[in-house]
Amino acid sequence: LMGTFIPEIAVSIFTSDKELVRMAAEGLRIVVLMCPIVGFQMVVANLFQSIGMAWKAIFLSLTRQVLFLIPFLLIFPRFWGVTGIWISMPAADLVACVVSALMLGYQYRSFARLQKK
Repeated sequence: LMGTFIPEIAVSIFTSDKELVRMAAEGLRIVVLMCPIVGFQMVVANLFQSIGMAWKAIFLSLTRQVLFLIPFLLIFPRFWGVTGIWISMPAADLVACVVSALMLGYQYRSFARLQKK
């Protein structure tokens, strides 16, 4: 919550440089945008692990920090500069969450078909 509502105070705990506090506070506001949905993505990954589909769990875990984040970190700064670096993180979280939801929906339908048999 501090990152959303009072990022300047959160950042100023670590530095007194006004310009650094301003830049980091702006970045912190952007980065924490998708924090609420990251939990969903982690729960879905844990679900797949618990039902014996470890490869799906590993894939979902890698989507957020590797599969999407690295390309976004290479592409977004070309369009938005330093702000593009900050935007990369919540964008990767959002896309990973969408992938998780799609995989969960597919798995749910698969289980429903098995129950009908």
